Amino acid sequence: MTGSYTTTRGTIRLRDLWARNCRNNDLAVAAGLEALGVKAGQAVIVVGDNRANLYVAMLGAMMLRAFPAPIFPDVPVDQLDVYTRFGAPAVAIAEDQEQVDKLLEIRPQCPQ
Repeated sequence: MTGSYTTTRGTIRLRDLWARNCRNNDLAVAAGLEALGVKAGQAVIVVGDNRANLYVAMLGAMMLRAFPAPIFPDVPVDQLDVYTRFGAPAVAIAEDQEQVDKLLEIRPQCPQ
């Protein structure tokens, strides 16, 4: 059996702690998005690698009944504007400065 199926107390505690931290992070992202004015039915762009923080950002958006639009970081700038046409996202969450620079470059072309 793998570690995720063991019933030792240590493993259960670690899983419980991870789940609690994940929930708290999701709530923190949702609160931040709400403070930025994100409403139900709005799109939120999430740019980043396939890591836990990407999913935390997407879950935070879904907690507000907004819909996340995940974008892999290797999407070129000239194709990134396609993602801004649908759902008219007003907020974007980026993993690093390179992704922020790409988003700032296409910002003048965004619908809002």
